[in-house]
Amino acid sequence: MRTALVTGASRGIGAAVARQLAAEGYVLTVSARTEPRLLEAAEKMRAEHGLDVHPVVANLADEDAVRRLAAEHAARFDRLDVLVARGAVGTSGPTAEFPLKRYDLTFNVNLRSVFLLVQETLPLLRKTAAAQPERGAKIVALSSITGVAAEASMSAYAASKAALISLCESITLDEHAHGVSSSHLPGLGRHRHGRLRRRPRRSAGHDPCRRRRRDGGRLDAALRQGDRPQHSPHSPRPSDLATMRTRGIARRRRWC
Repeated sequence: MRTALVTGASRGIGAAVARQLAAEGYVLTVSARTEPRLLEAAEKMRAEHGLDVHPVVANLADEDAVRRLAAEHAARFDRLDVLVARGAVGTSGPTAEFPLKRYDLTFNVNLRSVFLLVQETLPLLRKTAAAQPERGAKIVALSSITGVAAEASMSAYAASKAALISLCESITLDEHAHGVSSSHLPGLGRHRHGRLRRRPRRSAGHDPCRRRRRDGGRLDAALRQGDRPQHSPHSPRPSDLATMRTRGIARRRRWC
């Protein structure tokens, strides 16, 4: 049975991703910082899908909590097909006035915790990929459009997400020989750092499920990217790696 670990899974995008994975037959470890909401979300998924959903309360700013999260998943399931890094903190403020304490928190949660969680779960991801070389194992991180397009008063948050995008691309280059690949998806939540986004006016033909299908399709595409191509049991095509490098160079030129 396939397994997944999802952080930030008590609400919003993280909860929606966890529900979709459960609907597709994954057993889950779900994590969030707030216990009551996490337990409620886990119980709801168990009731809807009849699968094992293991909740782990973990503050991603705490290094020991991140290590414990990885260890609990390994002890319970002993395999990991998909790691979804959704947990994040949203911060904003002018660069000149932005407190370093908040800057450190932003990077600790949005980047450092992902790096550490990947390190802690890589042995299990590699083991799972070796057992299914035709599919491999997958890391999916929720990034942000601010990681590639500048926005005022978002310097720390945007920098953390830009670094997350680069981390995902680098992980694929490092780990493709072990059957592990990584991708990033833009965050598409209704809320923006505690502020409700202004909704566009709905037309008479508005389809409320359209966005959900679109976001689900993006997740499906990210997961399919972990499937191994038929021409090689391990490595992506050289042209794929060249494209990744070219995109990275173009992005740096655009914003430097």
